[in-house]
This record gives sequence, structure tokens and C-alpha cells, in this order.
Amino acid sequence: MKTLKILFFQLPWVPSPRFVGEGKEGGNVDSKMRGFTLLELLTVLGIIALLSIVGFSGIIFFSQKSESDVAESNLINAIQLTRAEAIARHEKVILCGSPDQVECSPDWDKGYLIKTASRILYHFPAHTDNQRLQWRSFPTHKPQLEFLPDGLSYFQNGTFRFYQKEATAPDWAVVLNKAGRVRVMTHPETRF
Repeated sequence: MKTLKILFFQLPWVPSPRFVGEGKEGGNVDSKMRGFTLLELLTVLGIIALLSIVGFSGIIFFSQKSESDVAESNLINAIQLTRAEAIARHEKVILCGSPDQVECSPDWDKGYLIKTASRILYHFPAHTDNQRLQWRSFPTHKPQLEFLPDGLSYFQNGTFRFYQKEATAPDWAVVLNKAGRVRVMTHPETRF
């Protein structure tokens, strides 16, 4: 056993290891067993609880950010697809809000669709119920976005704003000009 003691080096903050038969009195193991005090256990549990709360709030934040990024990407793709379909089909194509994925509506929260005068081409369901999407056009104030066969919007400028359900400021905004070009504003609360 003496050779094993040499292999272990002693750090000032670590108690030395004890081996069977190496107790203080007569070769017996210490009768007093070492453990943790209640204060030490409560401190460790408190630290674990604090770290889990911070970690959980971070997971929620990144989950909402991910939903927001997916919604932004889907909307931009839908706008570009609507414009491309208008050019390819040589007819007016409409992008509009549609809660039922059949008829146009001014409500963009539950999804949107792309359609011509005669048929529905594509529909985009909403990903979650925790989002709001608003469209505001000017000067025509139409509840839908229309593209002409030349790829220009139907005399519309406009802005899509995306909100988390409880938020008062939008996460992002997609601004559309009359030529059908889009740009994304990531911090639109400072500009509206």
C-alpha cells in the first residue's frame, strides 16, 4: 500500500485518499463517514436551477428567432414566386392572405396563397399560431398583392410586418416597391 500512496500526489484542496485498513486508530476505516452538508446540497441545487432557467429562456428565444426566420424566408419566396408566375404566365397573379387556403382574405396570420383569376397555384400555411403578419399597401390600400404580366406590382408599394403574438414592435418588415423588388428591414421598430 505504501507504493500506491506515492502515485497519488496531494493537492492542497483535495483530501488525501484513504485505503481500506488505513484508518487513524488501529488500522480500521474511519467510523465517521464524510458527506455533504445541507447547505452545500442546497447551494448546488440552487445553481442547477438557475442555470436551467437561463438555458430554458435561451431555448425559447432561439426557437422564436428560428420561427421568425422561416416566416421571413417563406414570405420573400412567395413574393418572388408570385412575380415570376406573373411574368411566365403573362397574366395578373395575386398573393393574398387566406385562413382557409381557398379564398383571399385580409387576414394574413393563418397563411397565404398565390392565385390567378381562374385557379389557385400555391398555398403557404402558417407555421405557428404565435405570429402575426400584416400587409399594408399604398396608395391603393388593397388587402392583396398583385403582379402584372410585366413583373411590376399593380401600382402598389407596401410593407409586410411580422410580429410575435404578444409583441408590439415587429421582428422584421419586408418592404416592396412598385417594381416588385423587396428589401428586408431587421429592426423596423425604429423606422415606423
